[in-house]
Amino acid sequence: MRYQKLLLNTLIGTFVIISSQIFAQQLTLQEYFSKAKEAYQQKNYPAFYDHISKALELHPYHQGIMYQKALAAAHNQKPDEAVALLQSAILISTTFDLTVDDFKLLQNRDDFKSVIALKEQLMQPITNSVEAFTIPDPQLHAENIAPGFTSGTFFVSSIHKRKIVYMDERGNSTDFISSKQNGFGAVMCVKADAKTNSLWVASTVTPEMMEYDSTLTSAIYQFDARTKKLIARYEADIEAKGFFFGDIVLNNAGEVFISDSQNNVIFKINTQTKKLESYFTSNEFWNIQGISFSVDEKYLYIADYIKGIFRLTLSTKELIQLPVDAVASVKGVDGLIVYQNTLIAIQNGVQPMRVMQLHLNKPGDRIISARTIDHNHPDFNEPTNGCLVNNTLYYVANSQWGAYDAQKKIKPVSELKPIIILKSPLKP
Repeated sequence: MRYQKLLLNTLIGTFVIISSQIFAQQLTLQEYFSKAKEAYQQKNYPAFYDHISKALELHPYHQGIMYQKALAAAHNQKPDEAVALLQSAILISTTFDLTVDDFKLLQNRDDFKSVIALKEQLMQPITNSVEAFTIPDPQLHAENIAPGFTSGTFFVSSIHKRKIVYMDERGNSTDFISSKQNGFGAVMCVKADAKTNSLWVASTVTPEMMEYDSTLTSAIYQFDARTKKLIARYEADIEAKGFFFGDIVLNNAGEVFISDSQNNVIFKINTQTKKLESYFTSNEFWNIQGISFSVDEKYLYIADYIKGIFRLTLSTKELIQLPVDAVASVKGVDGLIVYQNTLIAIQNGVQPMRVMQLHLNKPGDRIISARTIDHNHPDFNEPTNGCLVNNTLYYVANSQWGAYDAQKKIKPVSELKPIIILKSPLKP
């Protein structure tokens, strides 16, 4: 899914992308950048370092600012800091230039050479997944898939066409819920509950949907999967300018939890009041995305697109951010799926995009190692979300968020590629 961004110019031609979560800090951050740029151009490197350091304090997770501070550190005889910052930035994006003259004094260092090697390694494709099936209509703009009630079938959510498609692995499809039915907006997520024969749907109002109408309201729908009839429609119980419902998870008791990226709130369905009730929020969140229960359902893992991965203890509502001991970035995670004692992270906010299996320690409060499932896969064009079928991961490889012009009009079919669903066997 997408999140709102602000763009600020940096010092030497790249862009810094700032989450709307820190919009109130924009002027201060821009001020630091203006001062840093001026100091850099005047070769006043101590001032450059001071101003860019203050910018990084405001946004400590941004790879562009990390890179700029690495430049400043290199000019201020802080080579260890420069190399550490470069490694962090390169793990998020390989687009940064390591050959600029600013890093001349680092060239003979073994740790700097290791960062260069890391960049080259990260640019190489790793492809463990194979094509499961394709969706011929690229204008569907699939965001999420979920297992159907019979083997080899899937529900597919459509952003642009505002509907749900039922498909099998041979590519046969039918509309399960018709376009715009019951006031559908863009369908961000669909989850099936076989115990109650319910289909849960997250509908969000976004300009990418056909016949965009800003007066519509984002909501969660519950359908009878046998009759396709609407059981209930749930709206949020808090006041806000809007909601961006992205992911849905159900526990074994049938309780339904939803992530809202716009307000950084985890909602829970109250079937008695027919409302989405605010269950948890935190000032620690910057932009929440995918959510997934631990196997024992004691914890809810929450992907934050900017900061990484959090764990919420459901009994106490204690929130922690997972430390990462592996040489890996956990930024830019969209889809998040628990598989045994690992997390499957679909990362479209990094370059190159990747799908990782993150191994947790026994308590589940730390990432201790990482395995690449797919990295720089040739079919990638913003992979988003997926699902598990037994021990196999299925996920959307090219979701089509880039299929729109500046006015959010979708491009002609002739300019787009079919949507590809990839699959990969998993192991603990």
